[in-house]
Amino acid sequence: MIDQVHTNLFKLELPLPENPLRSVNCYLVKGTGRFLLIDTGMNRKECLEEVQRDLRKLRVDVEKTDFFITHLHADHIGLVSKLAGDSGKLRYNPPVPGKMPLTPRPAFLPEGS
Repeated sequence: MIDQVHTNLFKLELPLPENPLRSVNCYLVKGTGRFLLIDTGMNRKECLEEVQRDLRKLRVDVEKTDFFITHLHADHIGLVSKLAGDSGKLRYNPPVPGKMPLTPRPAFLPEGS
């Protein structure tokens, strides 16, 4: 489900059947010539189908899409490897040392990220 939050800012609600969360959100910023997807949802068939459907409705070219991951939980990062194109940039918000436990760097993030 798509909800326009502001000019060029959209909330995409992705379903999580049989999960206590019921759904997860990601956000899309439509820029001039590029797009930014904030979080990607869980690596589940239902989430992938919905995000792909929503991106098509919004006329988003995934090859012109960059990704920002707010944190490394499965419901935020799960679909990035299936959605990120070759020309997209991936950024994430690293944890602040001493504020939360550090998690291993995922294999798709470059050294020094």
